[in-house]
This record gives sequence, structure tokens and C-alpha cells, in this order.
Amino acid sequence: GLFMDDFWCSDLICKADPSVAGCPCGDPVQGPTEIDRNSQMDMGLTDEDIRALTLAWNETMTMVQHAILGAGGYTWSLMSGQENANASPVLLSRNTCAQQTRAACSGGEREDDWQTNAKLFGLTVNGTSLTQLEQDVAFFLLARGPYAWLGWGVWGMTWPFNPERRHGGLPPLPGGVPRPALIDRDFGEPEDVVCWEDEPGVFVRRWSRAGRIQL
Repeated sequence: GLFMDDFWCSDLICKADPSVAGCPCGDPVQGPTEIDRNSQMDMGLTDEDIRALTLAWNETMTMVQHAILGAGGYTWSLMSGQENANASPVLLSRNTCAQQTRAACSGGEREDDWQTNAKLFGLTVNGTSLTQLEQDVAFFLLARGPYAWLGWGVWGMTWPFNPERRHGGLPPLPGGVPRPALIDRDFGEPEDVVCWEDEPGVFVRRWSRAGRIQL
């Protein structure tokens, strides 16, 4: 069978407010996402039906999230920067490395967001290669707050041990990609509440078992 647990998107809602998460509808068209593009016609739904179902879906998911919080739980979709159904970890870009790190460090424009909200961080990958592992781990240690997770690539946060290639194109290796020892290292506790820019373009934070982390 098919599933409809990702999210719904409505062209009418997007036209009224293009800033709504998921707009414009392109996964592949309006209606339930990751479903055949002819689903609206197949189900006999009007554009207004799609709008009403989208609003009802959002209301339902909001109630689910409140129930999870009320039970003392948490879910990744409540984390800062996450949208709809797919985990979207923050990736460090070579072109914007300084700007990204500066925003998270002392006095940065997003310091409060980085230091108070739960965050997902991703490792940059090219096929089976971790192309900037040391830089990604350094960014994680510099920018993270008390609640942060580091994972593989841009699809979910699992490690690709399986050969399955759909949804993210995981490497077709029987055993997956070896887990680098660096991400299992115990860096201790941060000795500085937040990172700082020690000199132009150089960011620093000290950790109890690793000393000075610098990027």
C-alpha cells in the first residue's frame, strides 16, 4: 500500500502565502507528497478539497506533537530548522563556513538559536567518501548547544550500513561505510559556553578532553 504520513501541500495555500513550509508544491504536485502526480484526479479531489485536507493534516500533526510533548517525549520534527517529513541536518559549506560558524558563536546573529534549540548536524559525503570529516566534526563541537546530533549526509540521520539505494542513494556496499573513529571519540564537556572568533575567520571553543577546537 501507499503511505500519506509525510505532509500535504496545497496550491491555494501556497498562492495565498508562498512562505509556508513546503511551498511551492513539488513533491511531485499538490496533495499528499511522494504519491503519484495523478492522485488528485484519481481521488476526485478539488483544489479546495486539497486545501481543507492540508489544513486538517497540519492540525492533526500539531495535536500529535503536543501529545508527544505532554507525555514527556520529543520528536525530531520539533527541532529547529526541520520541515515536513525529512530530516534536514545542517551541513557545513566550504563557501559559507565562516558565516555559518560566526552566526553560531558569541555575538552571532543566531547564537541563541544554536545554543538553546536542539539541532541536527550532517557529515558532508560524496558517494562513499566523507570529504571534510575533520571540519564537520569541528563545526559540530563549535556550534552545538546541549542537545545536538551528528549523522550521515542529508537524508535522515542513520549510518548507511545497508546496501539499499533509494531515498538518498546509500552506497551499494554489503557492509555499508565504515564508521570513522573520530565521531566516536569522547571530547568531554565544553569548557566555554559558546565558541568565539579568536581572529578574523578563526573560531575556537575548548573541550575538557580535547583542549582547543579550532576551525
